[in-house]
Amino acid sequence: MASQTVMKKDAHRILMIAPYFPPRKRVGSQRPYRMAVRLKSLGWQPAIVTIDSSSRLGEEEIALLEGIPILSLKTPLDRTTSGTNHGASYRIEETFSFIARWFPIDTWLPLLWLHRRSVIAYARQFNPDVVWSTADPWSSHWLGRTVAKALRVKWVADFRDPWMLCPVRNQRRSRLTQVYDRRIERRWINDADKIIFTSCVTEERYRLFYPASASRMSTIYNGFENMVYEEMTQRPHKSSANEIRIVFLGAFRWLSPAIPVIAMLKRLKEINDGINPSVKIISFAPLTDQDRILAESAGVLSHFEVHKPVYGNAMLDELLTYDILLVSASEMRNDIIPAKLWDYMPIGRPVLSLATNSEISHILHDTGIGIQLSPQDAADGLFQILQGAAIHQLLRFNPRIEQINKYSSENGASKLAEQLSTLCHLH
Repeated sequence: MASQTVMKKDAHRILMIAPYFPPRKRVGSQRPYRMAVRLKSLGWQPAIVTIDSSSRLGEEEIALLEGIPILSLKTPLDRTTSGTNHGASYRIEETFSFIARWFPIDTWLPLLWLHRRSVIAYARQFNPDVVWSTADPWSSHWLGRTVAKALRVKWVADFRDPWMLCPVRNQRRSRLTQVYDRRIERRWINDADKIIFTSCVTEERYRLFYPASASRMSTIYNGFENMVYEEMTQRPHKSSANEIRIVFLGAFRWLSPAIPVIAMLKRLKEINDGINPSVKIISFAPLTDQDRILAESAGVLSHFEVHKPVYGNAMLDELLTYDILLVSASEMRNDIIPAKLWDYMPIGRPVLSLATNSEISHILHDTGIGIQLSPQDAADGLFQILQGAAIHQLLRFNPRIEQINKYSSENGASKLAEQLSTLCHLH
């Protein structure tokens, strides 16, 4: 075996295994991207292992990632990017869904297994102090554990979402696969030198299920970017409205349902003497067929509008044009914090959550950027706003900049850097 040249260390080094990473436009790509950029500014030298994408980095991403080496693993097939032939997409999805039902861990595992030797060789040359892997895909942890053991360095397992303790994630998996995956998760929890979650509810759930590993667990929120804090309170917003424009950043789907929104609009119509109120719900994808039928049956379909998706700074400018920023999450997913909450945080507009997640409610109260209500109470509030009440008072919009700063990705990366230094005895 050819010897590898070991790079001279001029900074603490972290190998970050993140199958989803820019330019891939997935929610999961933003956490490792922001962490890598922030860790670099804190004196760490990151290197990234990711899955190759046909997309291209933007100018800002190129500038921020300068000096961060990236190993992109080639893949012959990628379902996670757009551009699939829609005529064949349904058959392809059906085939992959069947395979995923029976395949252990996830269907990225064969690709990472095939690249494992080249990744280990790359890691030896990079010479990291610690390996950090983020999941899902869960095979990322398999590769992280494999590389860390080969190099005999610390391994940090970052769970963006709960895996086997998630009440909905494994509904479509075969019972045999679930049994195997639970054994794998237990092994990873036992072996990881540090386990990080993105919500306190998830951390508590894992602490109770894996008490022997509880001391190695912590929570680091995803956090938000792109904000000059002092600007927040200077951004004008309506005190009341004749028409209320509410935006939902994304698409209404089964984990981010339109059902509570439809219930809110139906209730609002009832207390408005049966007249459709001047309220618009803007999202960035059409309603599902089921939601469309429900909205039509309730007589509120006309309240929904679909806009073209926007990204980056254009997204921030788009969000500034609305009166209320909406959060909706399935009752079965009370262990996660939707990414859109962090996107909303620096905007300077009231946030209305129709979720039932106590942690979301706490964050809104702590930061003063909004409130969590039932659909019925939200309808009552919107009716009062249409009658002339102040939006910011009814939605408890009183931003506390110092508290908001606690939830920035910069603060999250600082917390991670501190934990990494302690773990690797680098103080």
